This record gives sequence, C-alpha cells and structure tokens, in this order.
Amino acid sequence: MSFKFDVIDERVPKIMGIFCWFIAFYLFIAFFSYLFTWQEDQDRVLRFSWSLFTQSDLQMANWLGRLGAIISNMFFYWGFGIPSFIFIFLMYSAGKALIKNIPMARFYSTFKYSLVILLLLSVLFESIMSESTFPWGGAFGEGRRAGDAEYCGLDSGIGVCG
Repeated sequence: MSFKFDVIDERVPKIMGIFCWFIAFYLFIAFFSYLFTWQEDQDRVLRFSWSLFTQSDLQMANWLGRLGAIISNMFFYWGFGIPSFIFIFLMYSAGKALIKNIPMARFYSTFKYSLVILLLLSVLFESIMSESTFPWGGAFGEGRRAGDAEYCGLDSGIGVCG
C-alpha cells in the first residue's frame, strides 16, 4: 500500500489564496497603524536587531506590536513609502486568483503595472514632499543622500512646483 500526495489537489491553491489574504490583511493593519504611530516606534526599529523580538520590556505603539512596527517600518522607511500599500493590493489579487482558480498568467499585467506605479509614485511623493519628516517615498523615492538638491534632474527639469 502506497500513500500518494497529489500536489495538484484543488485545496492547496485555495489555502495559499487564503494565506495571501491573511498577509494582505496583516499588512493593511500594520501599514495603517504606521501612519499614526511611526514617530513613536521609529527610534526603536531604525536600529534593528534580532533582540527586539526577545526584549520583554520593549513596548511598540503599532497596533500589531513589534512585528507590525518592524514590517511597516521596513516597507515605509527602507522601502517605498506610502505607495507600499500597493503590495496589499497585489497580495489580495494573488489570493483572489488562487482561490478562484484564475491562471496566474492573467495576473502578470496587473503585477507589472502595479510595480511601475509603485516606483513612479515613490519618486513623485518624495519629490513633492521632500521637506517632510514622514517617509512619503521611502528610501527608494529618496534615492539620494541627505542635502542633495535634486533627484535625477527632477527638480531642475520641471521645477519644485512642477
């Protein structure tokens, strides 16, 4: 008697789709909380170390605690800023495609255009709101060292108001 696990079982994509939805929901709460709590948590998560997870006396203001603060800071400060919310859309769409058995090839154009929009919005937000202390465009949008006057000629090409 042999036991065979069928990888093409129809339950596996549905479970993966629900898992994608769970991640999207978790990211939404962490990101939304970051909008209100980033200043309180930033001094703790900027100097990230694995000991953040084991310190019992450390309290985070993020609604999802330490992990939520670390993940949202990673996406917003070290990543793409406010456009990081696009990752939630992508995770939700991937989950929906997996649950409804939609071929992932049809999801490719959505993924491609979402990433282009993510990159463009990150640079645009950082260019428009460069004086703000909030990481509107994240590290990708900044793309320069502090004190530089322009990013890829964007300021000199279209002007600060443009």
